[in-house]
Amino acid sequence: MYGHPLMVKKWAKAMKPKAPPRLIEQARLMRQAKVQKRDYLTRQKDLFGVHA
Repeated sequence: MYGHPLMVKKWAKAMKPKAPPRLIEQARLMRQAKVQKRDYLTRQKDLFGVHA
């Protein structure tokens, strides 16, 4: 296939099958858990006065 590299990249992305809704929901939950973990760990560091 010939074409501009950016157009080829967009075409390849458009041809990817869409994720099923349960995978989208799982990814959302994982992102939310990651944010909560980061907040929890920063609070723990502040609790002991360790700023690393």
